Amino acid sequence: MRATLALPTVCAMLLGTAVQAAEEDAAAPADAEPSATEAPAAADAEDVDPAGDPGEEPALTSRGRYNRGLERLDGGDFEAAAEDFLAARDDAGPDPQLRYRAAFNLGFALAASVAPETEPEEAIETLRQSAAWFGDAARLSPPEDDDARVNLELISRRILALADQLNQGNRLEARLDRLIDDQRAVRDEIRGLLGEIAAQDASAEPLAFADAFEALASRERALMAEVGDGIDLAAEERLFIEQTPAEERSAEQQGRAYQLEALAGYLERARQSLGDARRRLRRLQGESGHRRADAALAELKRAREQLFDPVRVLQGALGDQTELLGHTAALAARRAKALGDDEPPPPWLTEKHLVDRQEDVAARAGGILSRFEAVAAAPPDDDQAIGVQAILEAVPILERGLAAMRDAIAALERRDARSAPSGQAAAMRALAQAIERFAGVKALVELAHGDQTRIVALLDPEAEAARPELSATDRAEAIFGLGGDNRRRLARLETLLDEEAAAAASAQPDAAQEDDEAAEAQEQVRQAAEQRYAQAEALRGRAAEAVATLLGEAERIGNAETTPAAARQAAADGLQALDALRRLFFSIAEHVRALRDDQADTHDRTA
Repeated sequence: MRATLALPTVCAMLLGTAVQAAEEDAAAPADAEPSATEAPAAADAEDVDPAGDPGEEPALTSRGRYNRGLERLDGGDFEAAAEDFLAARDDAGPDPQLRYRAAFNLGFALAASVAPETEPEEAIETLRQSAAWFGDAARLSPPEDDDARVNLELISRRILALADQLNQGNRLEARLDRLIDDQRAVRDEIRGLLGEIAAQDASAEPLAFADAFEALASRERALMAEVGDGIDLAAEERLFIEQTPAEERSAEQQGRAYQLEALAGYLERARQSLGDARRRLRRLQGESGHRRADAALAELKRAREQLFDPVRVLQGALGDQTELLGHTAALAARRAKALGDDEPPPPWLTEKHLVDRQEDVAARAGGILSRFEAVAAAPPDDDQAIGVQAILEAVPILERGLAAMRDAIAALERRDARSAPSGQAAAMRALAQAIERFAGVKALVELAHGDQTRIVALLDPEAEAARPELSATDRAEAIFGLGGDNRRRLARLETLLDEEAAAAASAQPDAAQEDDEAAEAQEQVRQAAEQRYAQAEALRGRAAEAVATLLGEAERIGNAETTPAAARQAAADGLQALDALRRLFFSIAEHVRALRDDQADTHDRTA
C-alpha cells in the first residue's frame, strides 16, 4: 500500500531545528531537506515541553511527537506512528504547516497499516479513516501541492475494490452503498463549512475559505469518476444479459436488465449534479453548491433503489420524510424564535432546499404508486391474489400521501415553513400505513403492541394531570385513532395467522426418514406449532374484543370529566393480550424455523 501512495518530501522531512530556526531567522530556508543520514530532531530542545516536571521523562511538544512519528513510520511501526501524528495534529495550534504534515502522514500511516492478510471489513474501516485524514490534508495543503488529493483518490479506489471483493455477488450494490456514504459525508462537510462561514459573518465574501471549498470540489471530482465506474459496471452487466437471446432470458434476467437501465439513468444524473456542485464550490457558491451536492446524494439513492423491491423503496422514502419533517419544524421554530434565543437557522436550511427534498420524496413515492397502479390494473393470478390485495389497499393511501406532499411543497414555495409540517406529517403517516399493508405477523404484532402501549399511557390518571394542555376531546381523538389502527391490524392478523398455521400443519415428517426418533421429534414439533397458533388466535381474539370495547368508550372519554374505568380496563386487557401474543409469536417462529431446517436436512440425507 505504501508504495502506491504519493509521499511528498515536504511531508516526510523532519520538523526539527531547521524549521524552528526558520521561524526565528527569516534567512534560513523553511523547507530545507535534511540529508538521508540525519536523525530525527526528537531530542532537540524545541521538541521538549519546558513545562514538564524535572524529575520525570521530558514531555514532547507537538513537533516532537511529529518527529517521533516519522521515526516510527520509517521503522514500520505504523500504529504507534499514527498515534504520534494524531497527537501532533490535535496539538498543532496555529501552526498550519504542522497541521498539514501531521494529517498527511497520519493518513499515510493508517493506509500503510493495512496488511494483505487484513480482513476486508477491518481494512475498509481503517482506509476510511485514512481517507478522512487525507481529506483534511487536502483542505490544508498549499495551492501547488496536489499529493493529498491524489492519495485521497487512490484510497477511495482501494476501498471500492475491497468492497467489491467483500460483495463479489453484489458488486454494483456495494459500490452504490459506498458512493452514497461518501457523498453524504461531503454534503455534511459543506453544511459544516457554511456554518463556519456564517459564524465569521463572511457569507458575502468567503475568500478566506477558498482552500476548504477547493478541497470539497476535488472530492466531488473524485466521486464523479467513481460514479462513471458504476455506470460502466451496470452497462457491462446489462450487456451480459442482453447477449442471451430474448426468448431464452428468465423473468429475473429481464427484470434485472430494466433495473440496470433505470439505474444507469439516475447515475448519469448524479454525475451531472456532482459536476454542478463542483463548479459552484470552486466559485465559492456555498448555498447553491450544497443544494447540488444534496441533489446528487438523492439521485444516487434513487439509483440504488432501482434494485430494491417497492416496499423497501417506501421504507427509504419514509425515513427521508421523517428527517425532512424534523428539519422543516426546526426551520419554522427558528423563524418564529420559538427556541428562546435569537440564533438563526443554519445557512443551508432554506425553504428552497426543503422543496427540493420534498419533491424527491414525492417522486419516489409517485414511482411506486405508478407501479402499484399497473399491477392493480392487470388481472392477478391466484398465487398473487393476496399481494394484489395489499397493493389495492396501498394505492389510495399513497394518493393521499402525495396530495399531502404537494400541500407541503406549496407552503414551502411561499416561504410558509410553519404550515408545511402538517402536510409532511400527514405524508409520513400515509407512507407508514402503505408499508403496513405488506407487513408480516411479527411487524403487525409489534405495531399493535406499540400503539396499545400509547393508549394505556394516554388513559393514565397521572398522565392526565401531567399534561393539562391535552383536553379530554383531544385525548379521545388520539385514543380513537390509535384504537382504530389496532382494530384494522388485528383483523388482518387473523388472516396471516391462518396462513402460518396452515404452513405449519403442512410440514409433514419425511416418509423416507430412517431415524424413527427424529421423525417422531419432527411430528411433536409440528403438533406444538399447531397448538401455539391456536393459542395465538385466541389471544388475538381477546385483543380485538378489548379494542372494540375501548372504541365503544371513546365518545364517553371525550364527554366525561374523568376517564371511565371501563376504558382503562379495556386498554389494559388489550395490552396484556398483545404482550402475550408477542411472546408467543417469537416461540412459534423459532419452532417453525427448526422444523423447516430439520426437514431440509432429512431431504439431503435421503438424496
